[in-house]
Amino acid sequence: MNLQLRRHTVCILCRLLLDRNIILDHNVLPLIQDIVSAIVDSIEDDEDEEDPGLQLQLLRNLPSSSSRQSLFRRRLALAFFFRDPAPLSKQREDLSDLEAITRHLGESHFIVNTETDYSALAASIATLAIGLDDGDPPPMDASTEAIATFNNDLDRLALRIKAMFTQIVDTGASHMKRTEAKE
Repeated sequence: MNLQLRRHTVCILCRLLLDRNIILDHNVLPLIQDIVSAIVDSIEDDEDEEDPGLQLQLLRNLPSSSSRQSLFRRRLALAFFFRDPAPLSKQREDLSDLEAITRHLGESHFIVNTETDYSALAASIATLAIGLDDGDPPPMDASTEAIATFNNDLDRLALRIKAMFTQIVDTGASHMKRTEAKE
């Protein structure tokens, strides 16, 4: 099964696994779980199981119409972004650690060079956007110092992202993945 088909299939199956009727159907649920297991087991050891494109597709297909669903989606996005399950158990107000996000963007898999996978980079940044949501600004009655700290952290994050994207040399149609990553 090629990568695109695997991505599409996993996203559909994950949507099905969220459906209450499927969950309650003791005949269908095990079948879907078996299919997901087979797809996961079919991944070769040398394939990247942390595929940002697949993760992004999953996030985009998760429902987010309620605040609880949106919070779960944000937590999962940040867990994917940091490659760490810790955000899955954080409280809403502790999710958007702008300093930690800025530091993480300085790690090797976000450094733009000749080896950069531009599709993965774009997917990772889109995943971050889902995780950040509105950035959890301080409440209206917050101290002037708390607001200034938030604004400074936000400015540093914006500068880091801008610096990363200015390093992408957009050569036009010959390298469409670069162009797509810059967008």
